[in-house]
Amino acid sequence: MEAHLKRNLSRSEYVHHINGNKSDNRIENLTVLTASEHAKLHAADNLYCQKRGVYKKCPNCLDTFYRVRSMQHSIYCGMKCYWDFERKKREKNGRGH
Repeated sequence: MEAHLKRNLSRSEYVHHINGNKSDNRIENLTVLTASEHAKLHAADNLYCQKRGVYKKCPNCLDTFYRVRSMQHSIYCGMKCYWDFERKKREKNGRGH
């Protein structure tokens, strides 16, 4: 993942296997999560929650990510992408900062 991103992962970032198969290291099966996102995801790893979750594509970075039912309203993979997308939108509309 670090080679793909061309940077080192921080200590608070985790590489998650989207399909749950840890031997499937295709880049499209990997996503980087913060420690809290990773913990929430694995806390909900029982079969009931998996059936209630959804895979989404972040409109900012285009990564695919998984959201459990209680978080399905979120369309971004994390807060960094949310703020990056909002900043780009303001710059496009000529509002600066």
